[in-house]
Amino acid sequence: MVAVNDRSPGGCLFVSTRLAALHLAGGRDFLEGHYDLDATRALGHPHIYMSTYFHQGLVDRAVTDWLGPNIFIARRKAKTVAPIYVGDTVRWDATVMAKDERMDSATLKIELTTQRGLCCIAETTILWSMRKITVQ
Repeated sequence: MVAVNDRSPGGCLFVSTRLAALHLAGGRDFLEGHYDLDATRALGHPHIYMSTYFHQGLVDRAVTDWLGPNIFIARRKAKTVAPIYVGDTVRWDATVMAKDERMDSATLKIELTTQRGLCCIAETTILWSMRKITVQ
């Protein structure tokens, strides 16, 4: 369990060309900026950039790397602030913002950063147990 203001140990991931290609193939988001360097540069970007799916996946990873794979992410609200490019190292950390003992849940704030600064800020609600979910 966690307490309000607890912080994760954080983590990091280097975004290689191979990782970008695998993510593109898996996510099937074939926007030119995700694979075509010339098109990306024509848009004013220095390199191929990752999709918002990538940002969301890293937000989820920040939670499960810290709290384990049995955590249920009931809600995720993420805002992309800046791109993540091939060649970046993305770092993440999470902080517990609130806890609801009755619902066996917690609200976390997750930040993804690169060497250029903040690239994504997110809020997630996690459940420690699926028993608290009711289907209507």
